[in-house]
Amino acid sequence: MNETLSLLVHGEPGAGKSWLGQTAPAPRLVLDAEGGSRAPKRIGKNGKVERIPQIVWDPHSGPPPAADGSWESCRVSVLNFDTLQRVFEYLNSGQHEFRSVVVDSLTEVQKRCKDSIRSGDEVMNERMWGILLDRMELLIRAFRDLVDHPVRPIEALVILALSKEHNFKTKPAVQGALGTSLPGYVDTEGFLAPGVDETTGEEVRRLLIHPHERYEAKDRTHTLTAHYGHVIENPDVEQMLDVLNQEEQ
Repeated sequence: MNETLSLLVHGEPGAGKSWLGQTAPAPRLVLDAEGGSRAPKRIGKNGKVERIPQIVWDPHSGPPPAADGSWESCRVSVLNFDTLQRVFEYLNSGQHEFRSVVVDSLTEVQKRCKDSIRSGDEVMNERMWGILLDRMELLIRAFRDLVDHPVRPIEALVILALSKEHNFKTKPAVQGALGTSLPGYVDTEGFLAPGVDETTGEEVRRLLIHPHERYEAKDRTHTLTAHYGHVIENPDVEQMLDVLNQEEQ
């Protein structure tokens, strides 16, 4: 049985989180709640930026499109929380051909969930915060469990989020008690930041996956840390899966 990966990545705007999501195995489903994946791109093997073939799916109008080889990413515009629940129904039924699922971003998804609970500018009360936590934890656990689906498991779940500083530590930007429980739901949590290669002067992206006093990160697989060290330079989800499966073999 192949190894799978549930990955949580947080970082500042412009750190390259959406680009990282596009390195998950294709055909991939991208749940785009903030518009960051309207025109998906990535750094190709030749080192140049390339646009990724994409198709758009409305889960309220019918089942997912067939993977006919003409596209790599299937984008769902998440304008409300009901859309996520509808998507999950299809994924859980096994009626799809996706190898990976990307949530972009959890920060915005939580806001959509809040919108579904309160009315207009209504102030959140204690009961509403409790409902928000229950719905978000249920959603995250449900999508995470797709890697163990008995009919059509996915290879990777990639959850993207903005970062925020809390008690002098940079963590995923989610509200309430979700920030405490969230890291426990995934195999690996990483902090993504742009940088510059000291030797070549080229721009690089670095993913911290080891616990740090200033940035929340972890690697429950241990295999990724053993292979890459504490930081993965220019991370690629499909390559990370290859590392996990080579170690398994």
